[in-house]
Amino acid sequence: LSDPACGRLMGPEVEVPAKVTLAARWPDGSVKWLLARVQADAPANGETAYRLEFGPAVTRKPAPTGLTVQETSEGVRIDTGALRLLVDRRGNLSQLQAGTRKLLRGDAPCRTVASLPDGTPLHAAKQVDVSVEESGPLRAVVKAVSYLGDAQGTNLLRIEKRIEAYRQRAIVRIEHTTVIVAPQK
Repeated sequence: LSDPACGRLMGPEVEVPAKVTLAARWPDGSVKWLLARVQADAPANGETAYRLEFGPAVTRKPAPTGLTVQETSEGVRIDTGALRLLVDRRGNLSQLQAGTRKLLRGDAPCRTVASLPDGTPLHAAKQVDVSVEESGPLRAVVKAVSYLGDAQGTNLLRIEKRIEAYRQRAIVRIEHTTVIVAPQK
């Protein structure tokens, strides 16, 4: 297989929408690994079988629509079809809405907080790097990198936060990676 576009994932009866990414090639240039991301579905207490079809005659269907990602002056807006959300310039999930129903109070964004073992709160740095890592067709990922520090302004932790939303799903996943950047005493 030389072209990663010549691979698709099949469910029990039809092709499953998937984001297929080339992960590695063999020295001769042929495909070694393909990464297929899907929104898998199976009945409760059941199972569903998937199979990979590949070859020169295999073509994938066009990517599904229904997930939009837009960078604005406020931050990054995502519409999954089931949810609308805003990741603001501080890296906080500041708006979350399903239909006309607001799921967050306007004065209470979903934000990262931390404290030292003695209960002393850490303070968020003013500089936050917000970027779109993935923008569809099945998933959107916004990454926010910021620092938390003590009252004197010394950065103690780097927080890498990824906010993920999925096409046509009312699901938001927030993953934190915490890195200690200050020497331990």
